[in-house]
Amino acid sequence: MYDLNRIMVGMELNDSDEKTLDFLRTFLDRLPVEKIYFTHVHHQLKYPAELGLDQTEQKPEPFDERLEEETKDFLSKVFPEYVDYDNEICIIEGDHGRALVHHADLKNIDLLVIGQSTDPEKHRHKTTRKVVRSSTCSVLVVPAEAPDSVQTIMVPVDFSEYSKQALMLAHRLNISEDKQAILVQNVYDLHYAEPPYDLYDNRFTEPMALQAANDNYEKMLASCGIPKEACRPVFDLNVNYLGPYYTLDRAEREDVDLIIVGAQGKGAFTGFILGSYTNGLIGLAPTVPVLVVKEMRDRELWT
Repeated sequence: MYDLNRIMVGMELNDSDEKTLDFLRTFLDRLPVEKIYFTHVHHQLKYPAELGLDQTEQKPEPFDERLEEETKDFLSKVFPEYVDYDNEICIIEGDHGRALVHHADLKNIDLLVIGQSTDPEKHRHKTTRKVVRSSTCSVLVVPAEAPDSVQTIMVPVDFSEYSKQALMLAHRLNISEDKQAILVQNVYDLHYAEPPYDLYDNRFTEPMALQAANDNYEKMLASCGIPKEACRPVFDLNVNYLGPYYTLDRAEREDVDLIIVGAQGKGAFTGFILGSYTNGLIGLAPTVPVLVVKEMRDRELWT
């Protein structure tokens, strides 16, 4: 898989940024970081005309420069190690989500990190889901109630190439002393099978489906070069075809601190790029950060 070398952090310039940066800090040293962009989007980078500042003899400091200084001051207080990385503070104008996606694309970003409100009715909450769908790079969504550390990582898999990328990234980011800190979940269907099973054979019962899922899990670990003792598999039968709910239920029961998922898949993950699966995970996981692993071609137009 490709490395996450270039990181962009969407800055709100409020208390939510502190949680976003704290969570990023937990595994930042596990990534081969080349540069971090701290980016704030403002809808208008001009002082409001009603303030009458254009009529004063002494021109005010440009608004974007003022916001840049505020960002530096904020980072110095809550994320002072930012100076240890090659970094750039970007103040841009436009619609929040659309501008972030465009700027990340412009800067060839590998990982976009954004915070999320716990209120599903807020505009930012809906914008978050659009950013995930439209971004050309991987996206880490950090909710306001995210955990302070990462002890257990969960990877929902369907044995596709995207699942492999997600699992390999989880293995790289794993900082827990627990040898089985990576929980690998497969939500399997009774009609799913690999040759020599017949997809429409009524004799293909749940035990056979479970065995097929386990066989594919072991093949995936071997192809990723990840030792068995590094992961713990769990298999959940997809009775009602509600993949995100099975994932989030398992995450809650297992005290998961981070979910890493591939951007495309099959079976329970079909239609993920269209937003059904990702909307479920992001919209229903108010306390669990979600990292969506994407490739440059995996994007939708902003709608």
